[in-house]
Amino acid sequence: MTDPSSSSAPNSPFPLSLRPWPNQGEKDEPLIIQLARISHQFGQYRHVTEEKLQGMIIDEEAGIVQTAEGQDEEEEETADDVKKRVEELAKAKGEMFRHINDAQQEVLYAIDFLGLLLSKDSARAKDQMSPALKTSGIPEGSFGYDKWPVKQPDARQKKQEDLVAKGWTMDSLGTSADNLLQAATRLEKEVRKETQYWGQILSITKKGWSLRRVPREPGTLGVSFGFAEASDQFKARGFAPLRTRDDGSIILDQTLVQQPKSVRVRIVQDGKVVGSSHQGSLAFAPHSDQEIEDLIRRARDSLFEQELFHEMAMETRGLLSNNVRFRDNVIIIPTGLAHESEDEVRREIHVDLILLEEAEELLPDHTDDQLARDIAVALRMLLSHAHRQRLKRRSMPPAPLTERKRVDQPPPMIRTLLNYIHHYAATNHLRSYLEAHSRALTKAGLQLSFDLERTQSNIKDLMDEKRSAISRVTFIDMIMSALTHPLQATFSITLPSSASDSKPQQINIVLRTLVQPPIQGTEIMVSLPATLTRLLYLDAPGATNSQKRLTFDTMNDLTSYLDVGLAIDIVHNLLKSELSGFRAIEREPELETLFKVEAPSVESKPPKKTLRIGLQLSGPGVLKAKACPADGESADEEIVWSGNKDEVRPLREVIKKLAGTGN
Repeated sequence: MTDPSSSSAPNSPFPLSLRPWPNQGEKDEPLIIQLARISHQFGQYRHVTEEKLQGMIIDEEAGIVQTAEGQDEEEEETADDVKKRVEELAKAKGEMFRHINDAQQEVLYAIDFLGLLLSKDSARAKDQMSPALKTSGIPEGSFGYDKWPVKQPDARQKKQEDLVAKGWTMDSLGTSADNLLQAATRLEKEVRKETQYWGQILSITKKGWSLRRVPREPGTLGVSFGFAEASDQFKARGFAPLRTRDDGSIILDQTLVQQPKSVRVRIVQDGKVVGSSHQGSLAFAPHSDQEIEDLIRRARDSLFEQELFHEMAMETRGLLSNNVRFRDNVIIIPTGLAHESEDEVRREIHVDLILLEEAEELLPDHTDDQLARDIAVALRMLLSHAHRQRLKRRSMPPAPLTERKRVDQPPPMIRTLLNYIHHYAATNHLRSYLEAHSRALTKAGLQLSFDLERTQSNIKDLMDEKRSAISRVTFIDMIMSALTHPLQATFSITLPSSASDSKPQQINIVLRTLVQPPIQGTEIMVSLPATLTRLLYLDAPGATNSQKRLTFDTMNDLTSYLDVGLAIDIVHNLLKSELSGFRAIEREPELETLFKVEAPSVESKPPKKTLRIGLQLSGPGVLKAKACPADGESADEEIVWSGNKDEVRPLREVIKKLAGTGN
């Protein structure tokens, strides 16, 4: 190894020193470099505080060296913060330059003003004026100034000013006190209004009504009282804002809630009202005495009634063939048969929509008020059932898409009512007909009996809880199912000729009513027994052993056919076998016999002539026996049995007597 000292000798060709190059002291650095280094190391001076410097000194004494990298990590900012900070600095810089520019302009204006003011006394003052002022046309020395001594106020004036100041102070304090009292009163009133408002809002919510904000009015609440499954034109009307009065109470927005209305049902007979549905007690309550819940309920009921009348009016368009009319905002539904005679009493159901204010508080009682109320309740139940059916269809999977547009038909409310009207009209008509004939035949010594069987369910049976639990169907659904299904009644008429037999022959009549295509009314189906089929349809194949099935369009056709059929059965199956010497005419309810007349001389034989005795049934409940001599020389003799007359002679004796009168 070589000695370091020798390597650094002056006579060495390559001088080499192993000592570090001496660093330049910090005191030798220029001030600008020191400031830049300090700013880069510790940040801006506004971030340097006494507490921070004291902490750095303590850390250095403890041997903890905080590098610049660690400090940078502690003061690291996110990219968003840096971008935001840059924007703030740029904005502050622009604002600072604007203020500097304004200050510079103000200074220049002040220099121009002083130069113009001093130009009156010194000519050198114009050197301080700007070129713009010199070229503006303002002459030099045109401004001057005077110095006035400041006058000190005396004691009297100072005292007066102090009094004025105290007066203004007291007046301001009084005004402030009045304003505070007014604010307190107003605040108390607002608190009372808010308390009442939110109390009613809480009451509405507890009642189960749905509240939501009004669109485009964030500070206003509204109540939903409509029905979710209502038709489109009534669904949007089921929402109304809640407005506040001056006292804080809540009212419905009357601009959106129309006047309450209700459906009225009337029974009209020959132009006179014999029954009317009464309105509820809420309809006649004063508007000021009603609570907000009652107002909401009344608005909901009114909307429901309007939808009910609208749906019924739309349904009348397809029921013109059933004589359903819409005149003068009144729906007119006939209650008689489709082909009733003009002599019968005309009864109609009138349905209209009236204002509750127009309804009389005390309505006169009528004989058919209960019927009108029952019809009104049934119509409302049918609309509620239609709402549930819409919800059920909406919850099911949608139908496949087709090119044919689906047409929504109005709910069958009038059709359901017509089902019962037509069915019970036909049933009562046939039952009255058979009862009248039974009375007339009883007086004639014959017997006519019938049985009536209905297939529809009884409402009381549907309300059985055990039956509802077993079927898992609600009461209302069971009732609506019974109301909307076809109605059917079966009459079993025992023929007079087989009334005493162990197995009587019967005519079965089935009345099935459904006001829906293709039936559109009451379908009448008649089944004749074999004994009657042989008499009426001799040419029909198998008429001797089988029954005959027939259908009729009207009740008049049915009763006319039964008149002939029963008369033929009495003549052919009863009287022919019981009376000797008589012959029944084929397919006619007539008996024929021969009787002797007086001879012109004693020697000649008495001639014989033919006598016809016909039997006729006609309505209502009339039985006629008529003897008609074939020669037409003697007068006809007629015996009539009716339920309204006192003729009680047996038919057999009458026929024998009529035949004996010819002998």
